[in-house]
Amino acid sequence: MKRKSFSLPVAIALACLVATGCDKPQTETSTEPTTDTIALPEWEDTITLHISFGDDNRTRATLDDAKMKDLWLFDYLGGSLVQTIHQSSTDEGFGSASVGISYGEHTFYVVASGGSDATTDGTTITWAKPGDTFYLAKTVDLQPSGDKNVAIQLKRIATRLRIAPTDEIPADIAKLEWTGTWYNAFNYLTGEADGAQSSARSVSVPASYIGTTGELTVAAYSLCPIAGYTTDIKIAARRSDESAIQEIDIKDVAFERNRLTILSGGLAVSTRGIGVTVDDAWSDDYNMAW
Repeated sequence: MKRKSFSLPVAIALACLVATGCDKPQTETSTEPTTDTIALPEWEDTITLHISFGDDNRTRATLDDAKMKDLWLFDYLGGSLVQTIHQSSTDEGFGSASVGISYGEHTFYVVASGGSDATTDGTTITWAKPGDTFYLAKTVDLQPSGDKNVAIQLKRIATRLRIAPTDEIPADIAKLEWTGTWYNAFNYLTGEADGAQSSARSVSVPASYIGTTGELTVAAYSLCPIAGYTTDIKIAARRSDESAIQEIDIKDVAFERNRLTILSGGLAVSTRGIGVTVDDAWSDDYNMAW
């Protein structure tokens, strides 16, 4: 087995150009996907992965702009894993490479993520801190003749929460904390989010925001199941001694892939309302006021 490194930006197209080679030898294949890496003869050909962006004018222009940290390509032939390719943003040549292939029907599972401290276990990638994440699985029949160009348009599999206080930030606030259910793992073979856990996240509030109105916002990512999910959210504004200035409980907050959920309201006086507005680079936001 050969292992090589390459990278891709988010929402990209992969053009795979394959030179002609010798006839494909007979190999044993399985009908069900497996994580076992099968033994292959010397690669029959080499594919060069050329990077270009999709036609959507909302796509961000560069990999750095998208803050991607890791890129994985899992190459399956006949239902068996033949090679795993991973590259970090700090690696030289992050953005393109040539990889060996054998002819036949390949399924490429591609994941690009800005999450932190990623680890892999079987077909699952887990992040200590999830970030914006993109994915696609595509099956391609690679043969010596015929079309050798393969476009892969990655799709966002993350959701994002934004908390936007609407009143004046109190002088004694030290941090903003929010508790709910979050997903920090993804199974590339099933295309499904994993690792659901209920936990608190928080951010320290810089002194420069004290006394301001409408300037402080905090945000966090979660991986998202295909069908989306709902969770109760508790928001707490806390002093340096951990005592609460205000605690707000919001029931049944909805999350979907490629959708930003915005929670807004006062930290001193709590109100509640629900609405859906705004269309930006993501799908329409979920916009809720407490």
